[in-house]
Amino acid sequence: DYNKIQENDIITIQPKIEEYAPVSVILRHNDSTTDTIYVTHTLVQEQLEWFYAGSAINYFREKEHKRSVEKEGKQHV
Repeated sequence: DYNKIQENDIITIQPKIEEYAPVSVILRHNDSTTDTIYVTHTLVQEQLEWFYAGSAINYFREKEHKRSVEKEGKQHV
């Protein structure tokens, strides 16, 4: 199915990726045609969180920010 992927395709993954669940990858080509390929993955929950954050660095930055906000909130109680 990799030969269906073209250089300028817009790729959509459905449904939202969950741990070890199969997903559909929709390829929208420049000529407005589409192809759908079905894939499986071996991502665990933490890797998925990195993916949705955009990178591991973003994930840890967001996590640290939440931790700081929670800590600050507890100090004002």
